[in-house]
Amino acid sequence: MAVQLTTSPFAGTTRTPYVQDPFWLGEALVTDGSITRDQFKKACESHKTGTPFVDTLQALSLATPTKIAELIAQKHGLPTVDFSHETFDPSIVRKLPQIRATKVCALPFKLRDGVLSIAIADPSQYPAVQAAADLNHQKLEFYVAPRRNVLALIADAWRNDLPASNTREFLEGILNLSIRRGASDIHFVPRESSLVVRFRVDGEVLDETYVGSEFRRLLVNQAITNAGLDTMESRKPQHGQIKSDFAGRIYTFRLATLPTFHGLAAYLRVLDESAHSRPLSALGLHMQQAKLATAILDKPDGVIIA
Repeated sequence: MAVQLTTSPFAGTTRTPYVQDPFWLGEALVTDGSITRDQFKKACESHKTGTPFVDTLQALSLATPTKIAELIAQKHGLPTVDFSHETFDPSIVRKLPQIRATKVCALPFKLRDGVLSIAIADPSQYPAVQAAADLNHQKLEFYVAPRRNVLALIADAWRNDLPASNTREFLEGILNLSIRRGASDIHFVPRESSLVVRFRVDGEVLDETYVGSEFRRLLVNQAITNAGLDTMESRKPQHGQIKSDFAGRIYTFRLATLPTFHGLAAYLRVLDESAHSRPLSALGLHMQQAKLATAILDKPDGVIIA
């Protein structure tokens, strides 16, 4: 089967030694100036056999999902895609069965003028010829996107609509998931036809799931109700908090609402009331960074602007 690509064809059957090297992303980050050689060495020492090296980089906060996607795209000569500026039809996503899409982390998201656009997390794991066979389509256009974004959009396209009577349980599920993800913030952002649920993890805001327009107001109202605020107030910002017990630990979710063009948005800050302060050595700082931070903190006065 001949596959016509509208963007640079990545290695469909052969891969360069650079891509085969499991640590190539670390080398790319060093070359890019994003991390030091010592940080790369530490990541290699922390890496566990059998797990993707990219997971180690993210666990040590050495690279964001967006940065990783940019480097992968650059290596394969492909563009990246930002789904915050893209709309897609779930029927297009469903051209690739959910189990298969999740396994290869590939998302068909747009069909225009006979060209099918596909977002993938790792082109080396899903060759173009394989994609053409799976989708039975001749003209393919490939983009690179963060793995978590792709998986969240796949799950959303195949989700069942949220029952109107189940908003309380659904909200609790989102709060618990944010804790498991290690999120510091949760965003409920209304759009014209949906509500986007986003998590901020290690400073990076990523789409987690989507809620249909018929339930978006119900979900935000549930958060407002749980925080003891007025569900009838939609013109002024409100502030409150939600308490939750998860795995024996007490969490506080500080809620702020904000009227927007498409409806009421809600933002929650996740606070672990049972957490203890961690030493600098537990923050993954380079030795030079730790020394600088200690010297600044030892000063009798001043302010740190981050």
